[in-house]
Amino acid sequence: MSYNTQCLINNVFRILPNIKNLAVVDGTVTEFWANDPATLVKEPANPRKRRKVAGATDQEGPEPVDPVQRSSEHTKTFENLWVAYLGLPLSLDLYKQILLLMHKRIIPYMHYPPALSDFLTRAYAQGGVVSVLALNSLFTLMQEHNLTYADFYLKLYALFDRQLFHVKYRSRFLRMASLFLASTHLPSYIIAAFAKRMARLALDAPPAALLVVLPWIYNLLKAHASCMPLIHRTDAKAKPKSTPTVNKWMASDPYDHTAADPKEAKALESSLWEIQTLQSHYAPQVSTMAKVFSDRFTRNPFDLEDFLDHTYSTLFSAELDRPSHKDPALAAQIPPRLFIEGDTYHDLWDLS
Repeated sequence: MSYNTQCLINNVFRILPNIKNLAVVDGTVTEFWANDPATLVKEPANPRKRRKVAGATDQEGPEPVDPVQRSSEHTKTFENLWVAYLGLPLSLDLYKQILLLMHKRIIPYMHYPPALSDFLTRAYAQGGVVSVLALNSLFTLMQEHNLTYADFYLKLYALFDRQLFHVKYRSRFLRMASLFLASTHLPSYIIAAFAKRMARLALDAPPAALLVVLPWIYNLLKAHASCMPLIHRTDAKAKPKSTPTVNKWMASDPYDHTAADPKEAKALESSLWEIQTLQSHYAPQVSTMAKVFSDRFTRNPFDLEDFLDHTYSTLFSAELDRPSHKDPALAAQIPPRLFIEGDTYHDLWDLS
């Protein structure tokens, strides 16, 4: 692709997202970026047509609306414009920018939003950050426009990997995933597989990510009581307490973390022993949150918005701002010298 073509594509994108004020329901458009069409009506050149038009205006009834003033015509043009643009060779950065704004500034103003289904399913199948950004728009089509996508949860399951805790859009992804898994019509094996996979990933996740992962798992179990055996199971096969290391726990765990299909992961046969491991985490905030699973599930679900923005910086600042109720422990007696007697520098560094 030539440099001029790429510049043209980028310049067009600077214009398209700024097309606003489109009516979401059919009616008469009153705002134009150019002259109002009502001021551009031309007199027919033929006198007979002129008399016919003049006679028609004398009759009662609503005046015919010019196609350029119909909101449906605007949305159709808007849709055709975007569909044609998305067929161009887009750079990865431009691809991400379009996906970021699609669910708010493109889909609501289209005449037939499912026209974007091919573009979104291809983006969702790419994996990585692109798939995360396509989630919001794809879910909008599924929920509001009855789009069917048979492998949606299969591909969503594949997005749960170690990179999830380090991507820029982690908060956006976890918020959307929580919404996708909230349906009570989902099979128990799917919910159990997602909870188990997230718990397994939590074993080596950073503390800031754990503070949202643990409430996320808690809310999932709270909404799906059929998965409660994951934290109450005590049989030796699912939770081998006799093994001294986590590696041996993994080896004897019936859960298959390499399975691509949640149905084959055998998560319902396992337990969330990873949560018990996190109760001994070095970060006090994490260990306290993990101990919530040992209590009765009587509390209300967590508000994930309170945990999504945690980072190393916020945790460090919270520790610095934490009030100290006791004086720090110091030496009982200040030593008079920096060096012990007999040392070469003893006489040079006498502090008494």
